[in-house]
Amino acid sequence: IAEKLRNIILNKKNKISQLEEILMLMIARLNHINLVIKPALNKGIIVISDRFVDSTFVYQGYVNGFGIQKTKNLHKIILNNFLPHKTFLFELDPKEIIKRLKKRKNKNKYDNQDIKFHRKISKGYDKISKNQKRFIKIDASRDKNQIHNNILKILGL
Repeated sequence: IAEKLRNIILNKKNKISQLEEILMLMIARLNHINLVIKPALNKGIIVISDRFVDSTFVYQGYVNGFGIQKTKNLHKIILNNFLPHKTFLFELDPKEIIKRLKKRKNKNKYDNQDIKFHRKISKGYDKISKNQKRFIKIDASRDKNQIHNNILKILGL
């Protein structure tokens, strides 16, 4: 269900309102938390997710103008403020982001945005990560093996 909702949200052809988008994202996350994340955590398994609520705070809350605080309030109500223990924030120059996105085959509605959009995304992540101990900034311009090894070291694996 979570991936189906995400595909609806990211499809350029679907015309949905800002509120519909954020609520669908929250429901998709709730479904993923209940069916995948919590059962794994209950078994003592480390869970790694490639996107989570921080992206909603930035994309929908900050960039799309819903409001970071309003988005956080919804998160508290709908998802009981379920947050990761650690968030790896991959930092990359917006020009390099655009270069990498041009190589992507299956693009979503955010992938074809201009540099101004990507700069705003970076600024949004700076805003939400400031003074937050769970955020660990990673230089995403480095070699992916170096990044991988750095993350494993940080996790103590």
